[in-house]
Amino acid sequence: MDLYERIKLAAKEKNTSINSLEKELGFARSSISKFKVNTPSADKVMMIANSLDVSLDYLITGKEKEFEMFSEENADLLVKITKNKNAMRLMEYYMRLSDMDKEEIEMMVAYKANKKE
Repeated sequence: MDLYERIKLAAKEKNTSINSLEKELGFARSSISKFKVNTPSADKVMMIANSLDVSLDYLITGKEKEFEMFSEENADLLVKITKNKNAMRLMEYYMRLSDMDKEEIEMMVAYKANKKE
């Protein structure tokens, strides 16, 4: 399922249509259907996710990310991050961002991480 199909499904679950969603968000008519072939801007995807009450992870990957704060996997990840100067610097920058900027960065990174080349 692609981005457009996930948006369509999330809209249906919220009892709204793609046309209504476009109108609500101030998008041009049929702009969301163009996501089938064109990659939308990060801000548009964030607006859609917020409007439909779904996560960016869901819209981009189709999966909700489960995050257990104290799992063994996360402990290993934290060790890797703290040993990597670049990762620590990125985390420091990330923590200074606004919530909206963090969402945009998360969406871009999720897209890049899941991009099929």
